[in-house]
Amino acid sequence: MVLRDQDSLVLGGLLEERVEKVVDGVPVLSDLPLLGALFRSTRTVKSKSNLLIVLTPTLVDDSEAGRRILDRRMREREEFDRASADLARRTLAPRVDYRRKRGLLAEIDATVRAVEVERAALEAIRRPVPPRGRIDVEPEPAPAPEPSPPAP
Repeated sequence: MVLRDQDSLVLGGLLEERVEKVVDGVPVLSDLPLLGALFRSTRTVKSKSNLLIVLTPTLVDDSEAGRRILDRRMREREEFDRASADLARRTLAPRVDYRRKRGLLAEIDATVRAVEVERAALEAIRRPVPPRGRIDVEPEPAPAPEPSPPAP
């Protein structure tokens, strides 16, 4: 690969693919020998983790410039280590509206939004629909009987 100074190269590949079998059930009842199958469900969960490596070469003219770059990169690395220590507990809330951007992140954002719309549409289709011809309406209360005239 031939790059200019400060141009980036992205190397990507699959880091991990995990398939897990998850069993959910009612405690105690799901452990019964034959009837337990009625009180538990099994599902397969697939998860993938991808690794992207971004290389950005910097041309260095002398050793002092190289030392400054090394010091800056070491500070950035330490900052990254501190920030990523609790990454699993944080929620990503970007302040950038990727719908108005171009590039790789905008494409990823558009794909995620399309998947969310499709998932919502599938959930709407899967909701049960009441049978036709049956209308659930509360009956109107019967009118109160009129008082009878007093006997003479």
